Amino acid sequence: MKTQRQTRNRSSLAGGFLLLATFVVASAILSTESHAAVIYRQNFGYLGTNPGTGERTTLSNVGWNGLSSASVGGNVNTSPAYYVRNSNYTGRPTNLSNVNAPVSASDQYGLVQIFRADNQALESLIYTDQYSIDRTDFEIDTISWYAAGTSGGANQESLRGALQIGGSWYVSQQMFAIALAGNNPANFGTSAGLVSLNMDTATWYTLTASVGSPFAIGSVATALPTGDVSAFGLFGVPRQVNGSYLMFDSFTIDATAVPEPSGILLVGVALALGFILTPRTRNGKLKAGV
Repeated sequence: MKTQRQTRNRSSLAGGFLLLATFVVASAILSTESHAAVIYRQNFGYLGTNPGTGERTTLSNVGWNGLSSASVGGNVNTSPAYYVRNSNYTGRPTNLSNVNAPVSASDQYGLVQIFRADNQALESLIYTDQYSIDRTDFEIDTISWYAAGTSGGANQESLRGALQIGGSWYVSQQMFAIALAGNNPANFGTSAGLVSLNMDTATWYTLTASVGSPFAIGSVATALPTGDVSAFGLFGVPRQVNGSYLMFDSFTIDATAVPEPSGILLVGVALALGFILTPRTRNGKLKAGV
């Protein structure tokens, strides 16, 4: 009798440890697959060789592109916007590394500048297709950037988030008014404000962005279609005066990994196995150690 009780005790103890271990493993699997992280960042850091000279280079040098119109309702052309490299144009922040983007030599200087003057960019779509997002692998949480403008009053300049899915562009319904940097782009480093688009609450409009035709934003909010995000960026509207600058830096996408089906199946099997192997009485209750 004593031997039978000892056997039951050991069996109950082993079953309890098995069930506990199963829960620990399941929690570990789920926690590792649901952690939000940066999946893309472009810090637009200085890559030139002549700091302090006002050196500029095109967006394509960092894997970004641009489309712009010279007037409201004007036809879209390839963008004349510059990606500025200047020791007087300090970015914000100044200590971030690129993620899934070309490596910059330094993050201290450099930012994107959209310049408004006669016959130059008024509406601009600045974007990259250097990294695509598989939405079966990642759920986008936020899209964020630092922004500032010049020569404008409050709410005079704005930026919208932009995504391309299935060959079509979509822009966020929310327009983010940006911080002011006075009349000097060199104030960006101290004036730029952080802007964050929450994907859980964001609503979207379609955007027609084709060379030779005007930009056209849809009038009805629409849900994003399924499919990979093949390109992303910002749609900007500088203030409609000569010499106005719209600037941004440190474009970042945070996302959460979608649990793999195999991981979910493993958790289910482990929990079921732990439940089955834990000793029970005839009425289904766990056996007590006696």
